[in-house]
Amino acid sequence: MLKFFVIVLTLASLGCNLTVIRTAVPLPIGTSTPITLLTQAASVIPSSSVPPVTGVLGPTSTPLITVTPLPTETPLPTLDMPYGDVSGLLGGICFKYLATLAGQSLAFSSTGDLAAFFDAANQSKKCQEFILRPAFDFSTKQILGTILTAQGCGIVLHYDRTDEDDKAQMRIIIIQATPTGDCPYTLVEPILLAVDRPAAGFKLELSVTKNNP
Repeated sequence: MLKFFVIVLTLASLGCNLTVIRTAVPLPIGTSTPITLLTQAASVIPSSSVPPVTGVLGPTSTPLITVTPLPTETPLPTLDMPYGDVSGLLGGICFKYLATLAGQSLAFSSTGDLAAFFDAANQSKKCQEFILRPAFDFSTKQILGTILTAQGCGIVLHYDRTDEDDKAQMRIIIIQATPTGDCPYTLVEPILLAVDRPAAGFKLELSVTKNNP
């Protein structure tokens, strides 16, 4: 009886020191068991505190840009004639000096003639800036011209004809000039023509006929 009691006490004392060991039992192959993961609940951020997204999130449509052309000035019609229009040679001369030459005939047969004309313009002191003399090839050509004046918005020039008089050994180039518009402006328009040098003894003349607008 005493031995049984000791055995019971010994088993009881051993039971206090027993450690429960759990081993995982492998699942059969091919058996899927859903696994639920417990995570912390995500805190909701108010939309007002969400910073704006500045990056490119995806392709965007390219806006169509329409370019409106700027208005341009209407070019004056060019003279349809068998002579070269070299009126631009006088482009650097000021209005005040050209106005003093209104109606005068201009004729340049050499570089010296053209230089003398520009020297006179500079010496007149009517132009604020010094006028540079342009270059022109007088080897086969000479220059005829005049200075036109009118009132209006512009002057339209039209080549009419060239009259020749063999008996008088004269060739006359006739140009029609017509003022346009009712602008209260005083217009000064130089016209210079480059013409072939005439045969010995012939003279060239430029005649401008003014028409009413």
